[in-house]
Amino acid sequence: YMTGNEQSGHFKNLKSLCPYTDHLGLGLVMLDGKKMSSSDGNVIYLQDFIDDLMKIFNNDIKLVYNIMAGQILNSKPGQTKSIDSKLISNPKLSLGLYLSYTMAHIKSCGVTTKPISQYKSQKLQFAHIKSICSLSPNVLFKELVDHCKEINKLYETHYIKDNPENIEIFSNLISDLELGMFNLGLFPVDTV
Repeated sequence: YMTGNEQSGHFKNLKSLCPYTDHLGLGLVMLDGKKMSSSDGNVIYLQDFIDDLMKIFNNDIKLVYNIMAGQILNSKPGQTKSIDSKLISNPKLSLGLYLSYTMAHIKSCGVTTKPISQYKSQKLQFAHIKSICSLSPNVLFKELVDHCKEINKLYETHYIKDNPENIEIFSNLISDLELGMFNLGLFPVDTV
């Protein structure tokens, strides 16, 4: 069960009666420093926020979804998630956008992904397993961010166009990125 973190005590009692019950407590989501609370009259509909982002990102719902999911996946499930609408379009601070930009940028150089079912990177494989075992998808998400940093650093020194060896290297790297994004429920992005 996935509910607010404040329900953890109830589910702990339920688990003592029904041992196969698991609970994932989710933290509070804050937008621009304000608690999103219907009891306080501070109702912010997700659709309104998505509509605003759609205007900024050329009506690309997959990219907008990745951006929103990145805001949530960046922290442990039980921690408070703080979304700053002024920073959400900055790829250095909006990590779902950073993953999407990295993939689109490398693909724009003529690199394609390969369908894979297992990571080539041992770091990503370990982060994936750890995420599952700890019920913390943020572990894999943070490793994907580090993976993108490595991709972008490598891009600075390795020319891709018309270089089959480098195309192969980057194809493997973004294939891992795509698999990780898929496992977290994010969309692959071809253009931004």
